[in-house]
Amino acid sequence: MAEKRMFARSLIDSDAFLEMPLSAQALYFHLNMRADDDGFINNPKRITDYVGAAADDLKLLLAKRFIIVFDSGVIVIRHWRMHNTLKSDRYHPTNYQAEFATLCLEENKAYSERPQTPPAAEPARVEKPAARPAQKSAAKPPEKKPYGEMHNVMLTDEELEKLRHDYPAHFAEYIQRLSLHIDAKGARYKSHYAVIRKWLIADGVKAESEKRASLSGQRNDLARVEKMLAAMKRGAPDADHVSP
Repeated sequence: MAEKRMFARSLIDSDAFLEMPLSAQALYFHLNMRADDDGFINNPKRITDYVGAAADDLKLLLAKRFIIVFDSGVIVIRHWRMHNTLKSDRYHPTNYQAEFATLCLEENKAYSERPQTPPAAEPARVEKPAARPAQKSAAKPPEKKPYGEMHNVMLTDEELEKLRHDYPAHFAEYIQRLSLHIDAKGARYKSHYAVIRKWLIADGVKAESEKRASLSGQRNDLARVEKMLAAMKRGAPDADHVSP
């Protein structure tokens, strides 16, 4: 584990960071200094007590999304990859691979929780009818309709409904952008629906389901911190911390 750590001034100078009390800012620096090479810390309660910070400081870091809390009590510095880059010969992977596997890296190099997908329901058993002679029938592809100012963005009813459902505030804007782009550049695409979704993702526009998952994750994180702080008051010991 490295002995030196760096901090991105763009984050430290942000209003979200500077608006916090100095005690919360100091706790953030102490947590960063004691994190492993992937930004994970398994004894945040002990560090909070050791540096004389208040439980509310840890809560504030969570509420402002500067840290992410896991069920195991381990936390991770959300903007770790913005702060630090290590050469491969000096990098030591975190011991908390289970928690690490639940994260993904955003375009700005900040950690984020992967959206949880519910397990697929087991299909119901249906009695097969008696076999009939096979009949040749070609399934007709869904009809695509023109959209956009130039009437050149082709989408099926299902594709349009998916865009409207997932991106209600942005789908019309991106259909218009694609329409003008095709008209100006003469571009040809196999799937206009796929192009629109690709542009939305590249621009960092989150689908409604991702926003709901993120909000649910914040509520779960707050509950974990409340549980952690309750354990602090009872004097419960931390998990063994891996020393550098």
